[in-house]
Amino acid sequence: MSDRPRRLYPQELAKISQAVPPPIGSCSADDLDEPGVTIVMLSYERFHLTRRTIDSIYKNTSYPFNILVFDNGSSPGTVSKLRDLSTGYGNMLVYYNPDNLGASEGRNRAFEMVGSEYVVSLDNDILCSPGWLMETMRTAVLFEASFVAPMRLDVGGNVWSHAAELVYTDNGDVLEIARWFHDLPPGYIRSLLNGKSIPTNFLPGGAGLYKVSAFSDCGGFDPALRHFEDLEFSLRVTEEGYKIWTSQDAMLTHDDEWIPVSEPDRDYVLKHYDPGKLRKSAAYFKSKWGVDVFPEKYEVAFRNRLSSKLEEKSNG
Repeated sequence: MSDRPRRLYPQELAKISQAVPPPIGSCSADDLDEPGVTIVMLSYERFHLTRRTIDSIYKNTSYPFNILVFDNGSSPGTVSKLRDLSTGYGNMLVYYNPDNLGASEGRNRAFEMVGSEYVVSLDNDILCSPGWLMETMRTAVLFEASFVAPMRLDVGGNVWSHAAELVYTDNGDVLEIARWFHDLPPGYIRSLLNGKSIPTNFLPGGAGLYKVSAFSDCGGFDPALRHFEDLEFSLRVTEEGYKIWTSQDAMLTHDDEWIPVSEPDRDYVLKHYDPGKLRKSAAYFKSKWGVDVFPEKYEVAFRNRLSSKLEEKSNG
């Protein structure tokens, strides 16, 4: 097999043509005035993943930060482990909420609790690379950006998505996330962009930078949505006239291959990938925006993912 990267799709070439260089005379990363930022993580079981993400943050982050772990009703054992972990760090706070509010309301509550100008929302299946936060904040400062999406890699080191975009398909009846540059080497994309940033219209709920005031202006996440909340919020970001900027130098790894290691983790998987709950959120989304975000092909994909995770747990 050839080691050469695949040909770029026309849409990806169009994305690159839209890339914008930093302003003339812009500052370097060393010149940032260091606006405050809090890393917000939602927690519901899966402690082994949360600890791994936090370890990667402290290992790879030189830019000043605080961490708020907002626990969404985990078992007492998980909460105890989180609090024990936080005692080793002076800038980490664990807040326990006894009920599972879901991702939308959980993030809304957590964002309200921080006192910083910016929030980075990270899911606990994310791993941070060296310099990720410095480069994310650099993009925010250079472009006066309220929202920034870092490049996401898969566990094999290739691009999971960069400058992902919400696109309408099936004659405008379906709204999908186009994961541009998927499966390409990150170095290849970085060489093509050469320091430029691409504006786009989708910000992942669990892997992005939010300016708190702009988040509030856009109304926050819709608490009625247990799924697809970042798609819905991104539509409102566009409605309000904001751009979502991207950074090819800020890299996060998305570990979509994690498996449950305990019964509470298994319970999380069953709830998270429940087709009935996904369909309910999709129906509400359609009533609000007139488009389907959970067509049959995605329902099949989610069912396969659920089966895979449960099978791997059983075989382990």
